[in-house]
Amino acid sequence: MRLFGHRLRRDKIMGRRLLIPVFLAVTLLVAPASCGRGPDEPDGPNVVLVVIDALRPDHLSCYGYERKTSPFIDSIAERACTFRNAYAVCSWTAPSMASLFTSLYPRSHGVLHGWARSEEQGVVDQEALSSSFLTLGEAFKQAGYSTFAVSANPHVSVETGFGQGFDKYTTLWFTDAAAMNDAVLGLQEDLERAGRFFLVLFYFDPHPPHYAREPWINEYSNDPESYRQFAGARLNRQIRGELQRSVATGNPRPGQALVDLYDSEIAYCDRHLRVLFDSMPLLKESVVAIVSDHGHELLDHDRVGHGHTLYEEVVRIPLIVKPAGGGGRGSVDALVSNIDVYPTLLAAAGIEIPGGMAGRNLMPVITGEGALEPRPVYMELDRSGDRDRAWRAYRHGQWKLVCRGADLRERVLFDLLSDPDEQANVIAQHFEVGNRMYRDLVEQTADLPVFAAPPVPRGVTEDQARKLRSLGYLR
Repeated sequence: MRLFGHRLRRDKIMGRRLLIPVFLAVTLLVAPASCGRGPDEPDGPNVVLVVIDALRPDHLSCYGYERKTSPFIDSIAERACTFRNAYAVCSWTAPSMASLFTSLYPRSHGVLHGWARSEEQGVVDQEALSSSFLTLGEAFKQAGYSTFAVSANPHVSVETGFGQGFDKYTTLWFTDAAAMNDAVLGLQEDLERAGRFFLVLFYFDPHPPHYAREPWINEYSNDPESYRQFAGARLNRQIRGELQRSVATGNPRPGQALVDLYDSEIAYCDRHLRVLFDSMPLLKESVVAIVSDHGHELLDHDRVGHGHTLYEEVVRIPLIVKPAGGGGRGSVDALVSNIDVYPTLLAAAGIEIPGGMAGRNLMPVITGEGALEPRPVYMELDRSGDRDRAWRAYRHGQWKLVCRGADLRERVLFDLLSDPDEQANVIAQHFEVGNRMYRDLVEQTADLPVFAAPPVPRGVTEDQARKLRSLGYLR
């Protein structure tokens, strides 16, 4: 089914442009890590932010999924607050993570675009996160925390501007959870010496290509012939076409194989998170937030992948926040966004929240000490730079308006209460609701400041180009 056819500025040195060549698969030491407790050591708890690429909440058992894909994440959720209606501001990594790191919408931090078209061009038109914003890492650093990050996705790296404020930032190249854990364990002595630390972990699983992770794939699938066809395969035009034809012909086997592989990747990542936390007791009593950068299509709306639409399957994300020592409120239905993560983590650590953020502090509802005022969530997608292919979405209560085109001329309205899979456009039946939401969306967009971010320098090595091709990032 295709509803649209086929297809805070900061007070610091301004203008800093330290951008080293893009996507180097190295560990970078941005500044010496703190080696002991000092007189200005913060009183707040340690804070760990876990980002899991392309993770859908409806495939986590703590969100009601019938398969037990996430026993360790479930154990965190039992002592945490689980937001059941959390959204990413965009459906692909770079804009979404830049929003998480700045608490600004994509057009306001300027990280919007990014395609890879050839080995010679490298990553084309991707912007870097500008040094003119006070990032999440810098806010923790200014508060006296030692700051560390390990990212398995080089779209979120020092080279793309995300290393600002981190003492140590390790960039891996689309590696799996086992390699991630090895890199994090390499920081164990630094974390133990640091008085208080802020740690960001960005796992790449379960992003494509999806591998058949054992023993889970044997539990989830009784059709190895089908899943072996797609295991480890790049989602190229041929594979996508094959999967879409299976929908058109009513053949459920390829789609189910894709789901089985995806679920096995979630369980694999979950197992390695448990291993890491068991190996590093310091992490267990920290503030722990678990979130995704976006979701993933599994033949929803006849698509596979992400970064092309703003439907629920690519913008709904898990958001689980455990206070230090546990004691989270449980399940919360309020609409929230990943722009809320930044102020929430600062509040959890007892750090003053800077002004100028688009997000809000969720700690009162996490601890049960307050409630959240109802607030719409806004999403935007302009990955190619072609205004006719740009998307905007706006959710308020049960309603979600999705628009496409330079003047938002193509519009569909969904009643998510009766149609959570967004199959029926009800804009004709609810014309006034659609008009009101459209006016609100236009007003919201007009009020947002626009920022022109600097480009990431182009160029990748032969090995990196091969890796990008295998993942579908390089055309």
